[in-house]
Amino acid sequence: FVEKIIRKSLQTSLPVSCIEGFSHVLEASKSMNFPKKPKKIYTCKNFDQDEVFKMHVAECVSKNNSKYYIGQHGNNYFTKLDSNYSVEYKTCDHFISWGKNNFKKTIPVYNFTIIKPIIREKKFLSIVCRAERNNYEPVSRKTETQSDINLVKILTDHLPKIVQQKVVIKLKDNLTNMSGLKKKFLILDNSVSFMDLMKKTRIAFFNYDSTGFLENLNLDIPTIACWPDLFGHLNSKALVDYKKLLDSRIIFRSPIDAAKHISNNWQNVDEWWSSKEVKSTVNFFKSKYSKDSFNNNFVNKLSNIL
Repeated sequence: FVEKIIRKSLQTSLPVSCIEGFSHVLEASKSMNFPKKPKKIYTCKNFDQDEVFKMHVAECVSKNNSKYYIGQHGNNYFTKLDSNYSVEYKTCDHFISWGKNNFKKTIPVYNFTIIKPIIREKKFLSIVCRAERNNYEPVSRKTETQSDINLVKILTDHLPKIVQQKVVIKLKDNLTNMSGLKKKFLILDNSVSFMDLMKKTRIAFFNYDSTGFLENLNLDIPTIACWPDLFGHLNSKALVDYKKLLDSRIIFRSPIDAAKHISNNWQNVDEWWSSKEVKSTVNFFKSKYSKDSFNNNFVNKLSNIL
């Protein structure tokens, strides 16, 4: 039965570039204005869906012995269950990361997406929501997405009115079925940038383990998070680090507990965020996964690496 399903879906599941489109992609890569024999190649995201670029890299590595460098472009590297098997990590010669870790190919630098602090007005409880799950993830997308939305609904229902009046919710463009929240709160889409929202944020809340969560630690913005199955996506090596976040009440198992924490600290959030325990945990987590880049020239650093 399983074999029948695989045989039936195989022809529509494989990328065209792997079947009849291979020659076309190869010719397209040759027609691009790429360097013909580069000594080194560096990218932060073209390894993902840019088939023409990937073909060029494969040709250069196999025929010219070019060295291939990849820069970290988002969260969950070295923490996800499948992080050891990420294609970008397995195929590169060196991986330029945001923090320090024990992976052999890694060159630890810092989070080079955040280059300077920001000044905040400290107005809103900004809730940043996860997009609908990707179609390549082995989950029921509709069920999982609804769980993400329900978590936000529970959180906001348990906030006092004074905080509810300050709630702003930022959605991804493909997230739907938010009608219950749209009637009560200000909803922002991708036309408002994440950084512009953070400039007006008093406390940030994430309903997923987000890149923005790491960036906020670098920006020193009071930030908490809660998502379904809190530790389910983590590998064993990262689990102890996330438990430090849990113990310091930066992440929560329950949206009700997160709402209580927001309520208790709304008026004196900086006092909580600047406490010795929280600062120690944040600094530890940043050192491993998202080191501060302030007062560092990433261009010069990258030039020295390459």
